[in-house]
Amino acid sequence: MERIYNISDDIKRELLDFLYQDEVMNLFLIHYIENQPEALSELYVSKNEGKISEVVHIKNDGNSYFTSFYCSSVEGLNNISKLIKNIHYEDILLAGKAEEVECIQKNLKIDKKIYLNNYYMFDVNKDINIDGNGLYIFRRATTLSKDIEKLKKFLVGFFEAEKKEDIEKITSDKKINEEMKNGVYFLEIENEIVGMARYFGQSNRYIDITTLYIDEQYRNRGYGSLFMRLMVKEAFRNNKIPITQTALSNIAARRIYEDMGFIKICDYTFQLI
Repeated sequence: MERIYNISDDIKRELLDFLYQDEVMNLFLIHYIENQPEALSELYVSKNEGKISEVVHIKNDGNSYFTSFYCSSVEGLNNISKLIKNIHYEDILLAGKAEEVECIQKNLKIDKKIYLNNYYMFDVNKDINIDGNGLYIFRRATTLSKDIEKLKKFLVGFFEAEKKEDIEKITSDKKINEEMKNGVYFLEIENEIVGMARYFGQSNRYIDITTLYIDEQYRNRGYGSLFMRLMVKEAFRNNKIPITQTALSNIAARRIYEDMGFIKICDYTFQLI
């Protein structure tokens, strides 16, 4: 696979034509190319008969090397496996369909359990009912120091970071600025910020809701469900269909999301290899 250092208009158009073949599954890659090209890190492509056949993007997100990919064949998965093997990075977090990630692991001779997530898309025919009795404030985070400090605290809690170096990575100015640009939202109850959620990426039709986090002292009060409904409603307000992922083992979250109107598309994984 060849690394792309400069994305010309022609390459950008080729990439997007290829990725939009499966828009809902390629949301992360599409987002960076369309909305944050300056945030792209390592981008690799292969071509077959002059047309793009595989794409890989690797980005150090402060917690791992977040790696998203797309290909049109089994041979493409083999090429992606070879790329990952030759790069020799530690802490690669592969994000993709579970069966494709499992194939890459086998190619790399990695015997590791796949931790499954449900990949959801919201049913656009569903109504969103907000039941909070008006006793909440839903708002986008600002650059005020109060909001920035709360965001840093929540990120540390969400990623369960304990080491000083890990905390510094996920709370760096660069990381915070990128999160703010994508869209961080707070839920306030009685003038206290009780949780955060963010949009990670978006395409023409879809937007990803992620990192929904409720402060420990405010959990088990229904705030998580309220917050997700508000994020869905905000996505609709911006003419986007929400997608999200949650662990297969998180039965409570799955029940809430499915009752709310999310439909499972496939098994997905964020696999650290």
